[in-house]
Amino acid sequence: MKQGLLLSIIMATSVSASATVINIPSDYPTIQEGIDASNYRDTVLVANGHYYERINFNGKRVLLTSEFMTDGDIFHIQNTIIDADTMVLGSAWYGSVVCFISGEDSTSILQGFTIQNGIGTKLDIYYKRGGGGICCLESSPTISNNIIRDNVAYDLLVGFGGGIYIGGAHLNISRPIIENNLIVNNEASGGDAGFGGGIYGTYANAVITGNTIIENETWGRFGPGGGGGLHFSQTSLDFSGNIIARNIARWGAGMYTYYGTMQIDGNTFTGNIGNSVGGIYTAETDMNIVNTIIWGNGPGEEIGIQVGSPNVSYSNIEGGWLGEGNIDCNPRFCNPENNDYNLHFSSCCLGAGDGGTTIGVLGIGCGRSCDEFYVVGDFNGSWEFNVVDIVESFSKLATGSPLSAYICECPPESGNKWAVAMDVNNSCAFNIADVYIAYQRLALGEPELEPCEHCPPAGR
Repeated sequence: MKQGLLLSIIMATSVSASATVINIPSDYPTIQEGIDASNYRDTVLVANGHYYERINFNGKRVLLTSEFMTDGDIFHIQNTIIDADTMVLGSAWYGSVVCFISGEDSTSILQGFTIQNGIGTKLDIYYKRGGGGICCLESSPTISNNIIRDNVAYDLLVGFGGGIYIGGAHLNISRPIIENNLIVNNEASGGDAGFGGGIYGTYANAVITGNTIIENETWGRFGPGGGGGLHFSQTSLDFSGNIIARNIARWGAGMYTYYGTMQIDGNTFTGNIGNSVGGIYTAETDMNIVNTIIWGNGPGEEIGIQVGSPNVSYSNIEGGWLGEGNIDCNPRFCNPENNDYNLHFSSCCLGAGDGGTTIGVLGIGCGRSCDEFYVVGDFNGSWEFNVVDIVESFSKLATGSPLSAYICECPPESGNKWAVAMDVNNSCAFNIADVYIAYQRLALGEPELEPCEHCPPAGR
């Protein structure tokens, strides 16, 4: 999980000379008692441990943090747990794990915890059950560097916001900042439907950036509902640098939007599963999508539209999409099965974004080095050997540029350079003989050449 919440700024500004540090459990045995005893700009610093309680900020402008604040070690996030498990607390404790419902602003900060086992409760005049993990009702807190997991928003009719609920009765009163959190395995469900397994927002103006929103879901009697990862209605949203993966819903498994204004910049949507639309489903929303990967979602459309049309540019959309700079190609994530959405060094997304930036959230995280395997004959870096490699390699030779797609220097900085990708005959060089032998292999129906494990090849 990324640790990018301007940690140095928080450490420098949140504990000033006039502020008090309240330590839990040494000063007070519970987190709530520490909050209740705090004053403006105080810090409530919680030691590693498992705290069975529900938290209400009660309008306090304070920093509630684990020891993550002191050293940036995510160990503290994983091991400082606020748990609303009703098996321990009893059914009377149904409700969100953390509540911001008293007009809190950005100086009300929740940072560095695992938030788990909340069961959403009635939040507003519409009697919505929502916010299993965190409820943010007509408030504008900062929620950063937390793990929000295994929470449920449930109602006999419709459940809203398994991980986080944002909203109110009036537009733009809720203006939370939600950044650098892992939001995982939360559920919004109801007798009829659920909306926003990870995050639900309505009548809000939110900044959501740098989060990983993964394996959340919605369901109900009339199907899996909408927005497995996120569901927003009548919301102004700045949404950037987020990974939205493997969420489940009926409509818009990654994101469902209805009315509002959305800036979707530099995100990655992949592996989300919807009955109809796997990526983003939008209706009557002023949406601008740029530098974003929407690939490998399904079944059905990557982007589904009811009314209106989003402006999409410099993005990688599976199946293609009209718009300046858009591409349609496998982004080649390093290891998506294990939640690694970094890009291979040959990814088509590198440098393809607006202004030559990379499309998606992450940059190069894997690729060929002297310690990795190579597909012999893979001249163009596609991880396979086919006729395109023959054509491109011959073209290089014909123009007097006999360079393979990748030259390995072993040991590094030694000056000993070895042609790898098109060195089919294991001669540690690339020439016409390699092209000829490669062509013969294709003609014989043997296009799968063995990987070359070493650079230089063993014995050379």
